[in-house]
Amino acid sequence: MSSWIQVFAPIVVICTIFALLVLFGIWVTYLGLREWDRRKRACPNCGRKGSGDVIESDVISTRSYVDTRQVGKAKLGRSTTWGAIRVTETQYEDLYQCSICGHRWTRESAEVERVPVSDTQYREKP
Repeated sequence: MSSWIQVFAPIVVICTIFALLVLFGIWVTYLGLREWDRRKRACPNCGRKGSGDVIESDVISTRSYVDTRQVGKAKLGRSTTWGAIRVTETQYEDLYQCSICGHRWTRESAEVERVPVSDTQYREKP
């Protein structure tokens, strides 16, 4: 019985340490993202972090096109497989208002979305 505990106890300790490290990493990531968001929403007038609230968002432009991407790697004499993807680039303009001083400002942002067109694939010529 004691030999079983001698084998099992270090495994429990190692798993506990690993779980604590994972939880610590999640906590640090959360704090970093929260601070990044507060700095992004800082009022340029009064300088208060996290006081800007989005009150309006407009689409400035949208661009859509079909592109190709590599879906397979070349292996010993075989050519690379490529597939089609639809790329949609959207630019936004967000209107912020400070909850402290009432100042308004705009900020532009962009979003890129890549979606596979279908299962259509073609090979590059050797």
